[in-house]
Amino acid sequence: MRSRWTLVLIILFAWLGGAMPQEHAEAGQEPASPRVLVIDQEGATRPAFVLFMEAFRRGMADAGGGPFEVFVENLDLTRLGRDSSDIQRAAGWLQAKYGDASFDVIVPTSRVCRDFVLASGDAFSPQASIIGVDRPGEPPVSEAFQSRYTSVSSESQVAATIALAAELFPRAARVALIGQSTRHPGYAAYVGEQARASTERLRLEFVSLVDLPFSELLAAVRDLPRDSLVIYVGYWGDEDTGAAVPAEVLEDICRESRAPVFGVAETYIGRGIVGGAVTDLETMGEQAGRMVVAAGRGPLPNSVQVPLVAMFDARALARFGVPRSRLPAAASVLFETTTFWERYWLQTLLTGLVVVVQAGLITTLVVNLRRRVAAERMVSTQRDLVIHAGRVSTVFFRWSWQVDGGGSLKLSVISYLFLGGATTYSIILQR
Repeated sequence: MRSRWTLVLIILFAWLGGAMPQEHAEAGQEPASPRVLVIDQEGATRPAFVLFMEAFRRGMADAGGGPFEVFVENLDLTRLGRDSSDIQRAAGWLQAKYGDASFDVIVPTSRVCRDFVLASGDAFSPQASIIGVDRPGEPPVSEAFQSRYTSVSSESQVAATIALAAELFPRAARVALIGQSTRHPGYAAYVGEQARASTERLRLEFVSLVDLPFSELLAAVRDLPRDSLVIYVGYWGDEDTGAAVPAEVLEDICRESRAPVFGVAETYIGRGIVGGAVTDLETMGEQAGRMVVAAGRGPLPNSVQVPLVAMFDARALARFGVPRSRLPAAASVLFETTTFWERYWLQTLLTGLVVVVQAGLITTLVVNLRRRVAAERMVSTQRDLVIHAGRVSTVFFRWSWQVDGGGSLKLSVISYLFLGGATTYSIILQR
């Protein structure tokens, strides 16, 4: 009987010993950090995405949502292309890489990425909140995803940019639109409609340079009259040039164009364009970061629309002779070329003052030195004159004469000087 109770106690203590460490381990285990996946369609090094991600991380830090695990992937469509097979291949890579992972928030940065997430996201993150970066004119998501989808977007850049360009160049006669529909087909169609409608309202001629081969595009831009307004949306290359970065293509277009060129992206400023009503990528990235933190904490936040910002390049404004009075009051002018006086006027004044004071002191010293030398020379001359005068000044004369035995007469004259000494003059007269 005793051995039986002993066996029961041994089994009980063994069970408690195995369960208590597990309970302590579970109690001391920290909750997992929310996981965020950012998907871009082009590449992680393009200027717009780099600027967006810097602001995105800054927005998350400002929201103070605690540690987040952020993963960044891209569909690499700049290298692969835009065919459906390439998108499926890129989607297969992501599914193979993150098939067993689970994300709390997914951030697609374009419609292509959004469509990929909506079509394939359930394969590895069926419960993830989706915060999209939408462009104007893109269709809304289906009702099946509206409960877990929100977005950050901007207003129509093209219509605002055309209106802004017409204010800066009131004598313009036409508007030429440059873009491609291969990367963002829905957005390209919306942009074309907006550009045509805005041009008609301004009673200007509309010229479409959309989807032209690059060589033909440069030739068309070169032939545009000076009274044209060129609106650049983006160009991602063709079969001859291969994949290209829109901001780099813009530099070639600005070199060939005699007419002013305007853009719709913040990263286009400084590439040769005059300016434009652009999307503030920093504000958009910060808003997306705050929305990610809010979605990780609780309910999905509402969609946010970021206002446009009028930005200009001071060098292009000067090149085309645009007066600053035509710019909007809240416009941001970059690349100001200030003169040396405007930048260092205070330092220049202080340096000039020091130089003037030093020059005055040096001049005073030189003048005093010359006066001293002249005075010393005058004193020396006067001293020499006094000495000489003293030597030649005679106090009195003494003379004597005598006749020797030969009948010669010797006449002697002695002069006594003022400063001492005597001089004897003798004259001998012979018979």
